[in-house]
Amino acid sequence: MTMMMFWTIAALMTFAVMAAILFALPKQGLATENANAAADEAVYREQLAALDREIERGSLDEPTAAEARAEIGRRLLHAREQHEERQRHRVPKVYLFLALLAVPLGAWAFYSVLGEPTLPSQPLQARLEQDPRQSSVSELIARAERALNENPSDVRGWAALAPIYMRVGRFEDAANAYRALLRLSGESAPGLAALAEAEIAAADGVVTADAKTRLERALELQPAEPRARYFLALAARQEGDTAEAVRLWNELAESQEPDSPWFAAARQAAQLAAAEPAAEGGPGPSADDVSAASKLSTEDRQAMIGQMVSGLDARLEENGGSIDEWLRLINAYRVMGDTEKGTEAVRRALKAFEGDEAAREKIRSAAEALSQSGDAAPPSDDSETRS
Repeated sequence: MTMMMFWTIAALMTFAVMAAILFALPKQGLATENANAAADEAVYREQLAALDREIERGSLDEPTAAEARAEIGRRLLHAREQHEERQRHRVPKVYLFLALLAVPLGAWAFYSVLGEPTLPSQPLQARLEQDPRQSSVSELIARAERALNENPSDVRGWAALAPIYMRVGRFEDAANAYRALLRLSGESAPGLAALAEAEIAAADGVVTADAKTRLERALELQPAEPRARYFLALAARQEGDTAEAVRLWNELAESQEPDSPWFAAARQAAQLAAAEPAAEGGPGPSADDVSAASKLSTEDRQAMIGQMVSGLDARLEENGGSIDEWLRLINAYRVMGDTEKGTEAVRRALKAFEGDEAAREKIRSAAEALSQSGDAAPPSDDSETRS
């Protein structure tokens, strides 16, 4: 059924009901009033006739009969006056029509503002069975923002909105939401750590001074807070203290249950940091990367890390890189258990640093570690030369 057909049928049905009400109710009311007036008059006339019969039989004397006749006459006149008064105050049909017309017009006006005629049917059972993940996140955010604008003191509203901001990448908004939450609910270790994570993500993964202060305060309140422990390890890594970062990540992993997201995130970060050269390594995974990885399943997390390593591999293949970057790639493949790609990276690294014996010695050491983690034998210089 098209929208035009729907509105046409709805309009016809509305006017049909209006016509039935308009023409039925006034007629019914008038007929009832006339019938009541006629019945009253008939009663009074019957009383007058009965009075005359009493006089004929001699049951009443004339003065008493005259007084009774006058009383009945007054009642009859009063009934007629009331009937005429009701007739004068009867509402004209045009007013009834306008009143009836206002109902559908008002309904249409409200629906045009608040309704959505193109929205498909949503039966209750279907809504109950619908997966909440299929809901529009942008609509949920907009609805929550409107509610918080009306009631900015709603603690539960800020608590629900802040992690949604994080999930959709609106890190500055997430930080503001966590600040509002802390202001309303008071200082807490999880709240401070969550705010610090949002600030780190907004700074492209850099643990800022303010974020580090919040993390340290979170550990003062709750020494076991896993989020704060993780990002303080990341801060140590970014400050160049890889050994301390690895130690902190390993301690965090050991304190968590194996199915905890922080167990996998800390263990992976520690392995990647330990695999890099201690003195000249990069800053390690960003806060944004690991925050996202901590929310993924094991399979998705491995896929995400694989994409990061593949990106480094592609960049080195196209543009080349330093010896530290090549060693990082080889060690990353070793940690991932991909000895085939690791062996191929060794061959390419040996070729890239042909003539640099110091660099090639480091590559051979990385290849030896790779061979010990899998079945592949370390490639020889001869095989590299032949390729």
